[in-house]
Amino acid sequence: MNFKTYLKQVYINWKNFYYFCLLFISGTLISAFVICQTITPFYIYSMYSYVFPQESNMTSFRLIINEKELNTFSFLKGEGDVIRSNINRFIYLKNNNYKDKYYDKLKSKVGNKLPEIIYEKIFHYNNLDSGFISWLKSFLENQTSMKITSLKIYSINLTVNNQFKPTQKNKVLILNKKFNE
Repeated sequence: MNFKTYLKQVYINWKNFYYFCLLFISGTLISAFVICQTITPFYIYSMYSYVFPQESNMTSFRLIINEKELNTFSFLKGEGDVIRSNINRFIYLKNNNYKDKYYDKLKSKVGNKLPEIIYEKIFHYNNLDSGFISWLKSFLENQTSMKITSLKIYSINLTVNNQFKPTQKNKVLILNKKFNE
């Protein structure tokens, strides 16, 4: 059964649905070709596909505890997400001199209406790594059930080509900490 036969059968059996189909088809064609917009998400090209750039850049990290690389994806989803998001945040803050990109926006909109302690709770903008390092060490010791004697974090910049093959551009040591036993 082709589409034309289908519409004839719909017209014979369900006239209201037939008119709805005609209206829908007409509206879709008019909106797509005249207005250059779509009326349903099913026909939006950019929703399902896009032109992949020749090269794209992404960043990742390597976490090394006790001279062994730790795969954060081996943890349960929640714990792995906590580790990855906090390390990514730490790398971001370290690369931007501990300045959050939203700090100035919030400060300009709110001004001095909030006490400074609120800003300290929301934003980590001191240059002391000790709070994050002690938290990460205790969290990882809890998750891995092993005593941590050293902790290293490398930030890795990758380039991904159009065959989706990543190549490492550079690797920067962000944190190198040894702990007393």
